[in-house]
Order: sequence, then structure tokens, then C-alpha cells
Amino acid sequence: MPAHAILASITTWTRRTLAAATQRLAPTWSSTAMTEPAAVAAPTIPLIAVVGTTGAGKSDLAIHLAQQLGGEVINSDALQVYRALDTVTNKVSLEDRAKVPHHLMDLRDAHTDAPYSVRDFERDASALIHDLHTANKVPVVVGGTHYYLQYLLWGDDAATTFDSDPTPDVDESQYLPAAVRASLDDPAALHAHLASIDPTAAARWHPNDTRRVRRTLERHYARLARGVAEPVEPTSRGLRYKPLVFWVYAEGAVLDARLDARVDGMVGRGLLGLVAARAWELAPYLDAVDRVAAEAPVVVEEGMEKVEKLGSDVEPGVPEAADELQSGETVGSAGIVEQIDAAVRDLGRRYRASAETGATWPEKSAELDRLWQSNLATMKTATRQYARRQLQWLRNKLVPRLRRDGAPVYLLDASDPDQFAIRALDPATDIARAFLADMTLPDPATVFPDQAAALRATAPPSQTWQLFRCDVCDRDFRGDAEWDAHRQSRAHRALLKRKRKADARDAMVAKRAAVVAAADAAATTGGEGAAGAGAVPERHDGA
Repeated sequence: MPAHAILASITTWTRRTLAAATQRLAPTWSSTAMTEPAAVAAPTIPLIAVVGTTGAGKSDLAIHLAQQLGGEVINSDALQVYRALDTVTNKVSLEDRAKVPHHLMDLRDAHTDAPYSVRDFERDASALIHDLHTANKVPVVVGGTHYYLQYLLWGDDAATTFDSDPTPDVDESQYLPAAVRASLDDPAALHAHLASIDPTAAARWHPNDTRRVRRTLERHYARLARGVAEPVEPTSRGLRYKPLVFWVYAEGAVLDARLDARVDGMVGRGLLGLVAARAWELAPYLDAVDRVAAEAPVVVEEGMEKVEKLGSDVEPGVPEAADELQSGETVGSAGIVEQIDAAVRDLGRRYRASAETGATWPEKSAELDRLWQSNLATMKTATRQYARRQLQWLRNKLVPRLRRDGAPVYLLDASDPDQFAIRALDPATDIARAFLADMTLPDPATVFPDQAAALRATAPPSQTWQLFRCDVCDRDFRGDAEWDAHRQSRAHRALLKRKRKADARDAMVAKRAAVVAAADAAATTGGEGAAGAGAVPERHDGA
């Protein structure tokens, strides 16, 4: 079996099976505008969306709302659109799905079908919303891939608003002028060129963030080449639907414990057996797998993972160049993917060693348990880190944009499972009924005000990516959060203190110099006056 095929096999089972759905979360750029269903043209069509971190209880709330309001659930999780994978993706059980209709779930085969893109989701979800609206039913959109929801609400506008990096159909770098091409290795010059054509866009990106600066320039010149006269950053079109958004929130310590229990639940549902079976199958080929994998560098840049193409020998199963996982918006299971890869390889080596020595390897051996526990701990850490990234995405990107466009966002406390009905289900149902009846809605800050502080902490979208310059430290900072954190940092305050002392010292020296200069000037002037006063008048002896 060829080495590259073995690599593709592992990749297909883990990374592609668990993360291929997100490798194309960034929309594929097309010069042809996407035809939107008629429903999108009417911003009065109501839509209920449930967002939140993994493990917070989004699905429970969505099912409850759909039951109470006569609605149906639309899945917006990038992995749950694939058949199987129920264990790893924590898919809603068949029993719960039987309570209300669920859409966009189990649509494709992760191994054989084409990846499901954000544009696929937008098309399918828009059509569903139109059909449900026609049938007088309420669409309830729920899932952890918040970028899907954003693209549904704002369409192509989400590409620039939410810091995405669309993968174009063609190489748009071909449209860059020669002057820009000559500056590709000079971040300052590249950023200066962007500032010359669009200062607003340039203010969003740090001068050293050459990837985003370059992509913005490529999009700009590609549009010019197509004869599309529009600014680099297009004006917002606003919401395409009339959304009511519930943010299901759980406190950090509570959420961590819940996520650990979720991973344990995966193990209880057979994840260990799945890994063991795959490791046994691949054990004879691990030498070739390791050798080829070493030639496949994984580039990590600001939280975005890019698996680079190995060349013409790579089979279609291996991710292609520029397939990226969006920062903060990777799939909840994506953090586990690497650990499953590691578990498969480590366990496969143990299997191979036992086969070479003629020993047997019972599946429940102590060595297997030890190995699995080590990987299990890392899986739990990866899941908790993913939840933190989701929370950051909600606070810094999705919620601020919703608030700016006037969409009501309610934060519901799901920290205590025993109080979930009182603190989440009941208030959400009452608010949703008022929303659908076009009644006045309560102020979001009055619904559990302690938790609603998280809404007030979100950054205004207009300031999120503003570039700040610290002349004291000679550094640039992107956004209010970075700027405020820097100004409060010990290093900045210490340098500022030293600068103030130096400025005061320089001012004092300058003042003293001025006094001395004034004294010297006065002395010189006085001397000349004294000399004039003491001079002997000229005598004229007239004859």
C-alpha cells in the first residue's frame, strides 16, 4: 500500500472525517453573485437562533422552543451535517430528534461526499426558512459553528465583517500590480499601499499581519479587474432576517466539568474501541505513515491551521493547500482530532511491537488503558480550549454585530442544571412568544443582570479592529482590547514613567539653559550699558 495512500487513510479517518467539514468554512469566492431565495429579500421574516459554547445546553433549549412554538430545528454545526460521527460530534440523539423535526443533519458521507461548505449551508438553510415561513412554522437555528449563522444572517457581508479569509476560485494574486508584488516581502510598504487606497481597511489590520493585508489587496484588485467598482470593504447590507438570539451561557468552572464529563461519555459510547480498531488496521504501515507525515508540515498562524499539499503524489483524500480552519471557529471536535491521531499511531506501534515478538495484545490491557488515559486528558484540555475560543468569538464578533444591527440578544444562565427550566427554558419561551407576536421585548440587561454583564463587555464593532499606535513603546496594537491591555501593562507603565522622568529632566535642563542664557544676555546687555554710562565724553576744543 503506497505511503501517501496510508497518510490519506489516517487523514480521512481523523482529520477529514472530523474536520473536513470545517476545512472550507471560509466561503469559496466567486465572481458570480449568489442567487438568494425570495425569503432573504424580506427582513421581517422571524428567525430564532440559539448560540453558545459547546456543552452549554443549546440543543436542549432549541428543541424546547421548537416544541412550544410549533417550530422546527435547523442544525448549524459543521460536523453534524455528516452521517455517523455521532460519538465524537455529540450529535443530538435519535430520541430527541423524534420530538421535533431536525434539518441539515446526516446529509452527507464524510468519506465519499464533497465537503459541505458555508455556501451550501446558506443555500439550504435559506430555502428551509422560506418553506417553514410559508407553512407558518418557526425556524430555530442552533449549532456551534457560529460562522454558519453569521453567513446566513448577513450573506457575503459576513466575509469582511467577521474577519474571514475567503478561498478564491482563482489565484487572485495575479491581479496585483507590479508595485504591490515588489512589496510582498516588505510588511510596512504593503500596509502603506493598502492605506493609500483604503485607510479604513488598513486600520483594521496590523502592519505585520501580511496575510490579511495581502488578501484585502488581492480582493480589491480582483474586483477592479472584473469591473466591479466597489470599495475594498463593502458597506454593510444589514440583516437578511429578523432574528431573536439566545446566548446559552454557563460559568467557567461549571462548563469545564460538564465538558470533561462529555468526553468521558464519548469513551463510554465506544470511542476507545473505534481508536483501537483503526490502530490495529494501520499498525503494519506506520513506518510509511510517519515518514510521509513528516513531509507534511502543519503551519500554525494565529490559531489557524493549514495542511500544505505534498505535491502531485497526494491523493484527493489529503487536505489541499489553503484549506483553513477559521480562528476561533473550528469545530468542537477538531481539538480532539489531533489527539485521536496520536492515539491511533501510539497504539498502532504497540500492536506492531507485540506482533513482531509473537505476543498477544488484549484490547483491555493495562498498557492500552495507560496510553488511552494520557490521550484522554489531552482531549479534555482541547475541548475546554475550544469552548474558550467560542466564547471569545461570541463576545468579540457575533454579539457586537447583532447589537449594532438592532437584533435582540438575551443571555440565559445554564450553569445549574437543576435551574435550567427556570433560568433558561421558561424565560426564553416567554420572550420568543412576545417576539413572534410583535410585542415589546424586555431589556436584555434586565434578564439575569449578572450574566448580562457579558453583553455589555462586548466590543463595539466599529472599534474592534481599530489600529492604535503607542509612541512610548514604539508598537502597534489592534483593537480596543489589545490597546487597553497594553496601556495597563507593567512594561508600558514602567516605560512611560521613565519617559516622563526623562521628559521632566530634559525640561528642567532646558529651563536652566534658558535661565543661564537669559542671565548671560542680561549680563551682556548690562555690561554694554555700564560701559556707555562710564565713557568720557569727547572733548571738542574749538578755536
